[in-house]
Amino acid sequence: MKATKTSKMMTTAREFVAAARSAGWRISSRENVVTITKGFTANTREQFVELDGEYYGILSILPYKGSMWGTDGSGVGGYSAMLHGVFTMNVSGVSDKMIDAIYKAWDEVLDETTGEVMTY
Repeated sequence: MKATKTSKMMTTAREFVAAARSAGWRISSRENVVTITKGFTANTREQFVELDGEYYGILSILPYKGSMWGTDGSGVGGYSAMLHGVFTMNVSGVSDKMIDAIYKAWDEVLDETTGEVMTY
């Protein structure tokens, strides 16, 4: 493993990945869309409301030029989330470079002794 220098993009990607991971969200992407998904007990309003308040703080870390949408409480998608127990939010207009940085950040480990980012 070797230590790497940090660019602003990698710092943002690491912050996003850390926030999503620590809260238990899965991350995926397709084209210029980044998606976060988290399961919960179907038809549990309290859990739905918690996730509805949590996703924005995670996705808003990313720079994007499109829109944010999914199964939040602002539309009919919320009904699907409640019915199936899967909360999914998307953000479009994320650059290819940022998406690459997210996947690199996903594969990194922080050395707890030195505080350096280590890559495999």
